[in-house]
This record gives sequence, structure tokens and C-alpha cells, in this order.
Amino acid sequence: MSAMGILSQGLATDPGNIGDTWAQSRSALKTRLVRAALRGHNLHGQQPYKAPPPWQTDTRYYQGNVVRTSTGGVYVAMSTPAGYKSGPNEPSHDGSGGVTNAWDGTASQSVLWSHVFTAPWSMVDDAFAPTVTETRSASLPGGYTSAPPWVNRALLGFRGCDPQQHVASGGVNLVDYTSKSDGSLNIGGGSIVFGSDAPGHAFQVSSSGQGIVVAVNDRLVTMGALGVQPDTNNVGVWGWNIIDFGKRQPRKWEILTGKDTASLYGLAVPAGAHIWSIVDDLYAALMSDSYFDGSAYGPWVPGNVLSASFGRRIGVPNMRRFAKGGTGLTATNGGNYTFRERLPQVIASKPDLGITMGSSNDAGQSYATIFAAATDYLKYWNDNTPAPMFWFGVPPIAAGTYSQLQTVDGAIADACAAQGAIFESLMAAPMPLFTHGANNAGITWSNNSTIYLGGDLTHPVDKGTMYTRDVMVDRWFNSMLPRLAA
Repeated sequence: MSAMGILSQGLATDPGNIGDTWAQSRSALKTRLVRAALRGHNLHGQQPYKAPPPWQTDTRYYQGNVVRTSTGGVYVAMSTPAGYKSGPNEPSHDGSGGVTNAWDGTASQSVLWSHVFTAPWSMVDDAFAPTVTETRSASLPGGYTSAPPWVNRALLGFRGCDPQQHVASGGVNLVDYTSKSDGSLNIGGGSIVFGSDAPGHAFQVSSSGQGIVVAVNDRLVTMGALGVQPDTNNVGVWGWNIIDFGKRQPRKWEILTGKDTASLYGLAVPAGAHIWSIVDDLYAALMSDSYFDGSAYGPWVPGNVLSASFGRRIGVPNMRRFAKGGTGLTATNGGNYTFRERLPQVIASKPDLGITMGSSNDAGQSYATIFAAATDYLKYWNDNTPAPMFWFGVPPIAAGTYSQLQTVDGAIADACAAQGAIFESLMAAPMPLFTHGANNAGITWSNNSTIYLGGDLTHPVDKGTMYTRDVMVDRWFNSMLPRLAA
């Protein structure tokens, strides 16, 4: 039983199939990571089988719904106040002028949309796109046989999570880790992957959550959430969602989840179908705050959680986030575990490599305090696992006192140098991750913080998450991975 092997709220847990092996040789690990890059891909950067539907006025939407506009923009719903529909104004903001999120009507009485990108591909369905049906019914679709996820979990691969039994449905919740001493569980961002020769499958999801998206052969079927039912009369329904290609052939299926909720209550297969498990050969554990846990600003596009998105790009899709908003090396945000206090759970999951991101939540602490905390963190890591640690520095947010962020970043960098961790600053010149008045001297033409960060100038919106991922991927391949000693 793993560190998540606890009983909570009457739900049983199981360690799943992550972290089964330890990295025995850093030279061999480096070779595996280089080879893994060949299978890296940008899930949200390629055309989905089904184009996002057009935005419509006077329509109910839900968080995670994705639409296209008449000008080619792609937007995700951030906030959909109960009882209200979309307003009269088609979204048109794109981040220029500092507007990343906007209501399509009266504020708090319509839908709040976040600009994701202007699609680089045609806004039409692929000629070989499957049919997608959201039944909004708890009745098993005709022609399908139930294959409950919990009972059949040995046939499923779990990425970035542990499966936990959802007793009432026979399904699973996807658990990250235990975030507090009281047993509170952090859930969200994980995925389920399996092989199948079926022409299609049906997936049962609670409409009270953030829904799912499904990728087939590493290509999204839809970009927006399935299973979320904006009709308030259907809230709470465990609805079935059918994806059918019409022809039987082997395919890889992956079910991706939202940042805050992750569950699959039912899986159904047509007669005669065959399913097999897909097991990843590399597993990474990632420690962070809200940059990987998510915030009210995003990411709302399902599957766009930074840990999963970054992991796919570097060829390590089984990347698990041990992240909690408001926490850091010293910060607890109301009694949550600090980074160091979460480490025993990380070690217990047996990662092949560790990744940490510094936190602005530690701003205001002295250099000595952060250096001591980072040193203690790294010593515990080095004493308990042979796996290497890669550490991204503090995101250079536009809120707060910038010199305090620099203090945290510098202290972590020095601790990493002393303890043999591979550090990469996101604040360093000549081009910080986010630019603004506090850090763009000499490059005053650059100010991207209002495009990629939400209204608090701290947390990224969906396009900011994608941008952060791209910068991290570049730093990973061009700076961090080459420094992994053989």
C-alpha cells in the first residue's frame, strides 16, 4: 500500500501502477530521458478530431466548455454563474491591452471567457472524426457492456495519480496525494490510459465535476470538457458520453481530467472488444504550489494541467503533481504540508526523477531561512532516493515585491548548487518568464505579464499555462537535461 493507501470518507484506495521501479543509474536514466523526447508531443497544439463548437448567445455553458468564434479565436469558459446564460457579445479579447478574461454580457450574469489561442488549424471536423454523444443519462447505452473501472483497474494505466475506489459507482477517483495531516486528499489532473480494439467506448462522469476530455492515439477528440452538463436540471447526473469511430481497430485511449476533480464512474465496451494496459516506463514526481495545482484563473481546459502538459512534451506523461496552492518551502496556507513535509509521500511513490518549482509564497522570508529550508529538502531527497532532482526557480510574477522573489530564487539556487540539484532560474536575464515594470529594464518593449497572468498578476490563465510549459520545455532540453551527470 502506498502513502495514499488510507481510508478517507469511506473510499478505499489502491497504489495503482506508478513508480514501480527506481532509477538505478543516472547515465541510463539520461539515455532514457533523451529517448523519451522522441515521443513527446503537444496535445493541445494539434487539431482535435472535432472542432470546438461555435459560440452562441443565450446558451448555458459550464467551466471547461471550449468554443470558437467567428474570427478564429478559441476560448474556454472560466465562470458560469448559476441560472445565467451567455450574453450578446461574442468573445473577441486576445490579451492585448491587458484583457485576458472578459464576460460576454453583464458581469456575473453571463459567461466569463478566457482566450486560449487563435487556432493554427482549420475549424472543421476531421474527415475521420468519431461521433460524440453526451447522453446526459445514467442509463447504460444500448450495445455496450459495463466494465467498472475499479474492478478492471489492472487493465488501465494511471498517469500522475493513484486510483481510489468510488464505492457508489464502482468507478475511480484519481488521487494525487494527502495534503494535510487530517487526511485531506488532493485530487485532479490525473489521467487513465489503455489500449483497445473497440470501435468506441462510453464513459460515465458526474456532471457535478469538471468533466473529461478523451485523446485517441495522442490526439484530442474534443478540446472542451465532456460530461459537464450546464442545464441546471441535470446537475448531479452521472451521464454517459459515447465516442464511436465506427470501425474496430487497435487504438490508444486516454481520459484526461480537470485541475480540481478527477474521476471516472463508468467505462463501457461493445461486445467482443479487447482492452489492455499501457504502462509508462518513466515516472516523475513534481513539487509545487498553485502553478501546478491550478487557481481560479485556470487552467480550465481539461488536460492542460501544467504537470501533465509539461510531462507529455518531454516524453514523460506519467508526471504526478504533489502541488498545493499557497504552499512553499515555508508557507502552509492554512495547515497544508510544506514541500519538505510532502517529501515522504513523494519518496514512497518511487519516482525516476524529481522536479520542483520555487514558490512566490515564500516571499518575505530571509535568504538564510529559504536556504536552510531548501537545503533540508534536498538533503532528505538525497538521503532517500538515488533519483536526480531538477529545480525550476520562482516564477517572476508581477505582484508583490520583486526583490523578495529574487531573494527566494537566489537562496534556492545556492542550495541546489551545494546539494547537487540541477537548478534553472525563470527570473534570470536576459529574458525572464514574465516581464513587467520590475524586471524589464533594457527590454522595456517586453511586457507579457498582462497577457499570460490573470487579474491578480500572479496566476497564469490557460494560455499562460501553455506558454509557461513551452518555456520550461525549452529550458529542460537546452539547459537542464544536458547537465545531468552520467
